[in-house]
Amino acid sequence: MKSTVITLLFIASAAFLSLALAGDLQNLFREVNAELIAQDQQNSNPSSFVGMDKSGKIISNKTGIQPISNPIATLTHGIEEVGIERTLCYGSCPAYTFTVRQDGSFNYSGEQYVEHIGSFKGELERSVVNNVFLAIDALDYMDLNYKYSINVLDAAAVYSKVVKHGEIKVIENYASTGPGTLLAVELLIDSLIAQIDWETVENVASY
Repeated sequence: MKSTVITLLFIASAAFLSLALAGDLQNLFREVNAELIAQDQQNSNPSSFVGMDKSGKIISNKTGIQPISNPIATLTHGIEEVGIERTLCYGSCPAYTFTVRQDGSFNYSGEQYVEHIGSFKGELERSVVNNVFLAIDALDYMDLNYKYSINVLDAAAVYSKVVKHGEIKVIENYASTGPGTLLAVELLIDSLIAQIDWETVENVASY
């Protein structure tokens, strides 16, 4: 257990397995996909983006997988950590960030329009986490595009993260334009939030 904690702290210091704070996955998305984002921004004609359809939906065919060092020993699915961040919109969209690791430890940060505001950490049942990780693994998340978007300004974005076999991938899903498999991954991660026993969590910080 002690060695696992040390490994987690080492990886966190490298900014890959960080605590779940508001904006973390947005920042991680930009860091992991910096090269792909720069390539997209250099394209002065938005209509020539790979996968852009007549409605203005922009889809990149680049997967944006980033290797990380010192992966944690995992179960058969190979997934070490997953996370989700939902951002604010012009309405009352729930805004929060949630990260859970294969040992059951999690961090949750509620920003606005959620029941629990502040930063929390705790433990989930490993068997429950493992079942969700197995389901996510079956959806081939690592093969999805790194970004799904559409030309609107008032929608929320969802950033999801999967760390598997020492590789990290973060996907931006703006205005729910991603495929059904990505939506399924997002809902699976969210399902673990419903398993939190809020009476046993530690309140790290209140907003």
